[in-house]
Formats: sequence, structure tokens, C-alpha cells
Amino acid sequence: MAGIIPFEIKNYLEDLKSKETYAFEDAPVFNKFLELLCGPAEELQEVFRQLIQDRSIDTAYGVQLDIIGDIVGQPRELLNADLIPYFGFVGYPEAKGYGSVNNPSIGGFYWDITQPLAGNILLNDEQYRIFIRAKILKNITRATPEDVISFIKFVFDVNKVQITLDGGAEALIMVSDDISQFELVLLRHFTEKNGFRSYFIPKTLGVGYLFGTFENERFFSFLGVPGGKGYGNLIAGELTYDGSAIHDGSIDYSGGFGGLEPGVGGRYASIIEL
Repeated sequence: MAGIIPFEIKNYLEDLKSKETYAFEDAPVFNKFLELLCGPAEELQEVFRQLIQDRSIDTAYGVQLDIIGDIVGQPRELLNADLIPYFGFVGYPEAKGYGSVNNPSIGGFYWDITQPLAGNILLNDEQYRIFIRAKILKNITRATPEDVISFIKFVFDVNKVQITLDGGAEALIMVSDDISQFELVLLRHFTEKNGFRSYFIPKTLGVGYLFGTFENERFFSFLGVPGGKGYGNLIAGELTYDGSAIHDGSIDYSGGFGGLEPGVGGRYASIIEL
């Protein structure tokens, strides 16, 4: 994700005082003159800083963000949209449960009763920034696998993305679990006009997408996948069974297993169900 544009803040008063001669070092009238001289320059410097730093995608807000959206061709209001994963209890259709501070990919949003969950939706600033970033890349993409990977990493600021082709007309796109619930919904979001679907992420005609998530630091895989973890170990009492020994059946399993050995093995990926 792009950071804040660098801008050097210069202290004009200190710069001028460093150039004073010995005769004026303790002259209050002269020093006051320097303060009055530097005041307008420092105010103008702050104006320039705001123009450079506070008008970027990451720092702009409100109308400032609307201007950037207009430039790239992305309106703030979405028409006929149904993409807000809202919080609800068991029994409410399509509702999501509680979230987790350790896993942003689960849970739903608390939603104001006056705001629609579908239909015409007005994006807030954080959501609008995601759409603006997406529009910028979609304006220049060729929808190659590399473009899709770069798109997801840039727009959603996730660590890892992997695409697997089945040899047919479908691709499996796996995303690390540092993606939020709202962003998961956007992976499959599209708008439709005159019978044509425009997907949120770049998509080649005739190719279907299937999405999944995996744990960023502990995902299961077989030998040869960078960063992947193998099978875990079951614990029974004080013994750990890792498959390296053959047991004669004399061990008492009636107490059950104590669970998985901490820190060993990876977790299976899961297909997204939206």
C-alpha cells in the first residue's frame, strides 16, 4: 500500500537565528523581527504540506476523497449493491458473527439502522479508499495471473496470494487471512449493467474464480511450498505420537488425546463461502 508522500518541514526561524552575528544573539527586538518575518513562510509551508500529503488516497477524507474518486472514475455511491457483511445472531439470514482481534477475516459489521445493507450504498471513507485503489489498477490491468496477484496485494494490503489453475476454465485464488471480512466480500463483488458483469477484481473473460483463505504464518502444505508447515502431532498424556514409532497397543487411550502439540504442523486452508 502506498505510504504518505514525504515532505520536509523546515524551521525557518532556527535557520535564520543560526546565521545571526554575535551582536544580535541577545537582541529581543531583532529576534522578534525574525519571528514576524518567518511566520507567513511557516504558514505557507503548512499549506504546501497539506496539498502534498493530505490529498493522497491514504490521507484524504470527505470531499477531498470524492475528488480523487472523480479523477479515476470511481463514484462513492454504489448502485444496487449487496456487499455489507453485517453482524447478527443465529437465525438472521446472511448474518455474520463476532469478530476476532487475531483474525480480521471473520465477523460482521455493526450497522446503523438508518443505513441500507443493500440497494444504493454510500461508502464510508475507509471503504471508498479500497474502491479507488481498485479502480486505479483496473484502468491499466491486463488481468494476467501476475496482475491479479499484484491487484489483491495492493488493494487489500495482504501478505500472500496464490493462484492455482486446474487446467480448465477455473482458477483457485488463495489469500492469507490478514484480509478483512468486508474485503472478502469484495473478492466476489460485481456490478451488472445491460447484462454485462463488471467484477471488482480483474477477471479474464471465460475464466471462473474460486476463492479461499489460509493462515498466514501456519498454513499446511506438502514438501516444496515455501513457508508451508507439515502435519501436526497428537498428544496423549505426557507422550507425543509423531508417527516415528510403532506401538504394540499397550498404551491406554481411554483418557483420550490431549490435543495437538503446540506450534507443530500447519492449518488447512478453507474455501470462502459468501
